[in-house]
Amino acid sequence: MAISFAVVAMAMLTVVLIDYNPHYDYPKEEVDFCMHYARYKQADSIAFSIASKDSLNWENQEYLLNIHFQIPEVCEYVVEPRSKRRRAKIKYLYRDDQRILNYFKTQSLSSHRPLKAQGSLGLASCYLRLSQLDSAHYYLSQVGNPNLPGYHANRGVYHLKKEQTDSAVYFFQQEISLNGASKMAYRNLAAHYIRKGKQEELDNLLKDPAAFELLSTTQQKYIHFKKLNIPAYWFTVLAATFSHWNIFSFIGAFLIAFFWVFYLYKIDLYEPEKKRYVFLCFLMGCCTVLPTEMLSDMNHYWFDQYLNGQTGHDFMYSVFGIGLIEEFSKTIPFLIMVYILKQANEPYDYIKYACLSAIGFAFVENILYIDSYGLNILHGRMTLAAFGHIFFSSIVGYVLALNHYRWKMPWLLALALGLLIASFAHGFYDFWFINRAANGFAIFSYVLIMLAIFIFHGFINSALNNSDFFDRNKKFDNVYYSTLLITGSSFVYAYEYMSSFLLYGFDYGLDNVYKMISYSVCIYAALFLVVINRVIIVPKNWLSVFHLFYHPKNRLDGELKKGVHCRLKKFSANFYQERMLPASGEIVDITNEKERKYYLVRLLEPSSIDLPVKDHLVFRLKEKMDTGDNLAALYLLPEQALLSSRKFANKKMIFCGWVKLEIEDPV
Repeated sequence: MAISFAVVAMAMLTVVLIDYNPHYDYPKEEVDFCMHYARYKQADSIAFSIASKDSLNWENQEYLLNIHFQIPEVCEYVVEPRSKRRRAKIKYLYRDDQRILNYFKTQSLSSHRPLKAQGSLGLASCYLRLSQLDSAHYYLSQVGNPNLPGYHANRGVYHLKKEQTDSAVYFFQQEISLNGASKMAYRNLAAHYIRKGKQEELDNLLKDPAAFELLSTTQQKYIHFKKLNIPAYWFTVLAATFSHWNIFSFIGAFLIAFFWVFYLYKIDLYEPEKKRYVFLCFLMGCCTVLPTEMLSDMNHYWFDQYLNGQTGHDFMYSVFGIGLIEEFSKTIPFLIMVYILKQANEPYDYIKYACLSAIGFAFVENILYIDSYGLNILHGRMTLAAFGHIFFSSIVGYVLALNHYRWKMPWLLALALGLLIASFAHGFYDFWFINRAANGFAIFSYVLIMLAIFIFHGFINSALNNSDFFDRNKKFDNVYYSTLLITGSSFVYAYEYMSSFLLYGFDYGLDNVYKMISYSVCIYAALFLVVINRVIIVPKNWLSVFHLFYHPKNRLDGELKKGVHCRLKKFSANFYQERMLPASGEIVDITNEKERKYYLVRLLEPSSIDLPVKDHLVFRLKEKMDTGDNLAALYLLPEQALLSSRKFANKKMIFCGWVKLEIEDPV
């Protein structure tokens, strides 16, 4: 833990000592940065300054329109401080549409006819985006110059919103014939043909090869998919995937993947796999984004399934349209490793290979998300998204491990069961972030991840319990493994801060740290709970559903049975232990009293203590003991009646301190 805080502190100190200012080659680069990092006010202001410098350049005015209306309606919020008379409350800051309306309104009132026409067109475009069609129609009629770039395209959008498709098509075609390369016209016209299934008209529209490049990536994928041009489809997917690739996002995604792979590899306590198989499974996991993309497009184009904002529909879509597709794709490398390459020879291997595939998938996904939303999401991708993928895939691996070692049902049936559970968990997690109505309850997704930390370590505990390579001399060091996770998270947080500083300056880096602190406290608390709720190895013990949250209190609890021989050694310095120990004996009875187990041991050699019962003693295991010496509370029987009654939770018992316990016979 000290190392973790030291890493972050050193990163912050380094930044403070270095004077660095970010540099942008073009103003639009700064706008892109601000939009990526949700600094919407700054992005809007810069876009206004770009448009104002050349008021007669429609391209710049259209750029302002696109930037402004990309900003969410509720774009920021601030917490008003608490006072003596009222509680603290959240104040929402809305997108300032009035500013852009006033900007174009001023132009529309100009005596300069070109500027007036452009202002009217800008107002019409604003009202179209705000779905105020009457106002949009009025200002379109005020333009006065039908040859103005963008005029016919906006007329087409107006008629499209009025569901006057023939008129909309006419105006889009007019825009193309007058102004050529109009993205707005081409994309809206292509979207109309795709929606109506007019393949012939779509083919005619795209006879010009240059027109195809003006379409959106989604439209290009659709066209390749419909023509079954698979190589071109994959090329478009990959080009879109890595179009904004940069070294900073790659390193961030790599750090996340490295720490999770390292953690899973180190947990393989008894029979570690060869590193080449670990890398192979991870590499195949990286490739699963391709079948995921294709299956998602099949769901869209063949079954016409999309998110539509309806709560019930979006939940089912999250489960089956997102969860099932992604979990099925991530399962492919796992099935190859387990059933084709035959690399699973203990229960943990099922979990490990499922998780390695998930990490590969998350690695590529993280690159995409960091490119799209910026480096400030890196800490969330480490402890929420990446772990979420790991946990959901581990469900499939654990179910198949249970089936192989216990259930013995057809493996395809077990696979279907695992996929169903994993898909539901995945969909439940995504739904609260995706659906607009449910977004206010996103706390449920965070709660799921907190619970998943315990369940996941329960999977690991249960799998290691049943390893055929179990070795009592190898102990699961909970503190070490939990520290690995916390240290790994700290390195990712430090990298996020340092890279944000190097790219965008000290102020932004510091602002990002403030956002990370509250988030990190919750995650660190959960990881500390893992230390408290420790993995305790109990051989041949499959944990119940309840024990996935709350593990057995003692590692030896499952090994101590009637007939087992054990040896007791001195731990406390007192008269009884000096006279009696070390001593060996056989467990002849086990009783449960007051939620505690008492073990009656018949000694191989009677003790020299002057008591009526010299050939028996009783011990009770120390609770929550998972590392170091196995300790037990030792008791002597002062009366023969206690031996006969088997009632050991009795004040008459003589407590002899704590002793070290060893098992002499293998279980």
